[in-house]
This record gives sequence, structure tokens and C-alpha cells, in this order.
Amino acid sequence: MKKKILVCAVLGMGCHVHAQPEPIYVLTLDSTRTELCGSIDYNFLTGNAHAAARDAMLDPANFGPGGIVERPIVFLPPVANFRCEIPAETDVLVIPASSSMTTLELSEVRLFSLRGGIIALGDTIPEELDYRFDGNAVGPFGPATGTITTELHPVIDGPFGAVSGSLPLMTHAGFTNTASWLVAPLVSTPEAIVIGAWTHSIGPGRTVIAGDSEWLMTLSESGCAMGNQQPEGMTLFLNAVAWVAPDPEFKWTIGCSDCYIDCNGDWELTIFDYICFGNAYASQDPYADCDGNGQFAIFDYVCFFNSWQAGC
Repeated sequence: MKKKILVCAVLGMGCHVHAQPEPIYVLTLDSTRTELCGSIDYNFLTGNAHAAARDAMLDPANFGPGGIVERPIVFLPPVANFRCEIPAETDVLVIPASSSMTTLELSEVRLFSLRGGIIALGDTIPEELDYRFDGNAVGPFGPATGTITTELHPVIDGPFGAVSGSLPLMTHAGFTNTASWLVAPLVSTPEAIVIGAWTHSIGPGRTVIAGDSEWLMTLSESGCAMGNQQPEGMTLFLNAVAWVAPDPEFKWTIGCSDCYIDCNGDWELTIFDYICFGNAYASQDPYADCDGNGQFAIFDYVCFFNSWQAGC
């Protein structure tokens, strides 16, 4: 670059040096956290289940200089746990199905969702994220036709085109109510919002949750999956990636709170931390063993209450 500027100066030429667009850095979980079913590997970065979606993200005609979206996609090395392992440059988390996140990991994901971008795929995802996104998970249900909303939204009508009509769904789940989050239903059945776009009033973060993964798959295997990828689905997915990506200046520098009692990860101590603890206790999450004796008992509630009073 310096040589180019020097030659321009010697020759008296005007130089226009264009900075390369900042990449969209994407992080997902490694193969220790994702599911194998027969020959289908659900790891987003290395598996075959979502190879078409991954390849579309990496296609420079879609994301990259001169592409539909100028910023290229760069996948960061996958991690075994989102808890305390999200690099500062991360823009977007891709959460695959059956990742079985712990309470503290979910707290960090929720905190990231208020500032960065998240795409979550799979029929186990609504139940796993559930109250973290102030929703009520329902399902799974069998095959159905999902109606694409007619409301204007950048995921429905975005840089990669507009989608309309319906989207065939296989085994799927979703949400019914969404409380304080600002949710745009993208694809719905009579039972639930199956694909939705989440924003929040206290932060610029954006999340797309899809309670089905087969709408992005081409592979099928008896007892595992029935791939049902359609052009409308891929358009919706690429629009979603573009929409959730934060501004190029975004840096993740807030995560990994060492405040144990901030159970829901919002950096405030409120009644919702008690609710979060109660849910962790009910599911016998190791997080709820507050007194560290390897058992779940009323003393864990006493321990949490005392710790909450002490504050952080």
C-alpha cells in the first residue's frame, strides 16, 4: 500500500485507496457440542447438515467486496463453550440444535444478544432459549406449512430479495408469547411463531430464532431428518445473516460476568435472577448447587438469597 501511494506521488497522480470492508466474524460451537444422527452431522462449521447455508454465507457473490453485502463472512475457530470463550471480534453467534447450554452459558448468550447478532437453528432451540428470550416454548410438532408474514421486515424483504407465501416445515417448535422482547413473527403456524426476529428496547442486538433446521437442509435420512430446502428459505436465511450483523465498529468486551447471582446475565440484580435460579434448580443445573455440596436442597435457596443480599 505504501509503495502504491509513493508511485502516485512521484508521478503526480491522484490516488484513491479504498479500505477493505470489515468482515462479519461468526462464531459457533465445536463438534463436542453438536449432534450426529446417522450420517448427518449438525455442526454448522464442519458438518454436512447445513453445508448449503454455510457455503452461501462464504460465497463472495453474497458476502464480500463486490457482493450483495460488501462485508465478507469469516468463521472464527469454533469453541467448546460460549461461556467466557466469545472472542472480542465476534459479530454473530450461530447456535446449532441440541447444544445443551448450561445456565451460565445461556446467561452469556442472552447478554450477547442485547448487543451482537445471533442465529439459532433447530427444533430444540425454542425450549433451550425459552425464558431467556421471554417466550413460552411449544412443540415439537410434526410437518406443517409455515405462513410467511406479509409485514415488512428486512429479513422478509432484504438485500437478497423478498420472500412471500409459505415455507414447508418438518419437525418444528416455536414460541407463543414473547413478553418484553420486540418480536417480528417471520414464519408462523397456527400453534406458534416458528421463525422470529428478536430485538430489545435496551440494546441494539438482533436475533433470529428458527425452531426448525430442515428448511435449510438438502440431506434426508430415515429417523434423522428430511431435508426440505427451498429458494425462499435460503433467501430468508441470507437476509437474516445480513440483518443480525452489528455495525463494523462492534466489539464484544462485556461478557463473562463473575457475578454468580446475576443468573440471567443482564448485569442487574432483580427478581428475574430468582426466577432464573428457580428454573436452574428445577432442571438440576449444576449452577443451582449454590453451596457446592453436590446436592440440590433448600439450603441452595438460602445460599442464593444470602449471596443476592450481599450483592456484587
